[in-house]
Formats: sequence, structure tokens, C-alpha cells
Amino acid sequence: MESRFGNTASKLRKSGKARSGAGLPADFLAMVVEVFTTNFDGPLNKLAKIKAGPAFKAAGEVFPNEILLSLTLAYPEQLAATTVHASVEFDPKASSPTAEDLLTACVDALGEVFGGILVDDQEKLENLADEALSALQDVPFEWTPVEIDKHRVFVKIDKSNPELDQLADEWLSKHDPSALDEDKGEQKRTEKLFVAGPKRPEELDLDEEESDDESEEEHDSDYSDEDDDGETVH
Repeated sequence: MESRFGNTASKLRKSGKARSGAGLPADFLAMVVEVFTTNFDGPLNKLAKIKAGPAFKAAGEVFPNEILLSLTLAYPEQLAATTVHASVEFDPKASSPTAEDLLTACVDALGEVFGGILVDDQEKLENLADEALSALQDVPFEWTPVEIDKHRVFVKIDKSNPELDQLADEWLSKHDPSALDEDKGEQKRTEKLFVAGPKRPEELDLDEEESDDESEEEHDSDYSDEDDDGETVH
């Protein structure tokens, strides 16, 4: 997936500076797909008459410094797709804003972008079906900030297909037992961020298998080190 900070599982594991990302809960991603499918029902039906089988697919990850949510408009048996990414800075130690708050802002940001390209306009729908990004107008080809409920969300559109990236990551995990164990741990920690209601930082227990001293040392490393580009992670 397209991370604004360059976060990838392989990069973070090799650096040793931070934990790798963990996928967003499947039920949340399914909810996102349902919301967008319902809200864009009319344009999707018209688009289907131009090119069969358009459907939304959602993917996302939580990193130690970022929440990333991507929504893809794809067609059956086709590699190319139209994907909009939403990225927002995230601090799992902070009590506010919560992961849910930031994800809601990401969903709204994705809605704004798709609202401009998936419209009840035959010409625009034909351009979208042609898969040529150059035919799209007023879309963010580079990371572009938008303000959503006082949250600064960055959005970007491209032709990537996050589902293929996910399949590749799953294949690598299955052939690397150590990576698989780490991914399971990350997923467990991520799920704790989505318990209903706000939680204080000490309640998150992001590193339950570590001692207090080890956890404090890792947190200092995770959130104060600079990334590979020399920028301080916030």
C-alpha cells in the first residue's frame, strides 16, 4: 500500500526502529465498502453498463506513526484499478484523537475524492472506465492535505491495486515464520485500538508480552527516531 511516510512491513522490520504495520479489522473494512457501495449506487450502476462488474474494495494498515486507509474501484479479473489513499498522522499513546476518530476522517476524505470522479455524468464515467488517470480532472495525484473535522488528512489517487499487495504480503508471511508471528502480534495490538469508547494510553497495552522497562525503551525508540528520509516522525 502507498504510505505517505514510506512505511512498509519489510522496511520497518529491517530498520528495527519501529514495529511494522497491522491490517485494519476486516469488519471495519467491510463496513467501509458497504457505505460507499450504497452511497454511490446510482453511478456504479451506470458505470457497470460501460464496463462490467465495478466494485469497491477496502484495505488499510495502522503503523506506529500513521493510519492508512485505501479504497479501490476495481473490475473482475483485471489488475489495474483506481485507488484513493487517505493517510493521517497517528500516535497510539495519545488518548485523543482516537483511532476511530482518525479513521472516520479518512473515510470522509475518501468520500470527497470519489464524490468528484464517480458522478452521474456519462463522459466522466467513460473516462473512469478507460482507466486513464490523465482523463480525470481536479484529483490529487500527489499527497494533498484536506481538513476533515479539524483533522488533517492527506489523500492521493493512483492505479494501484492494494488487494494484490496484500496477497503478496500474505505469501511472504506464510514463507517466513518469524514474520508471521510478528504480524499476528501486530494485529492483536491493532485490534485493541478499536474497542468501543476512548481508552487511556496505559490501557492500550501495546506490548503486553514485554516488561515495563522494555516497553518504555521500545516506545522511546519507535516514536522519537527519524525515518529514512531524515524527517522526525510525529
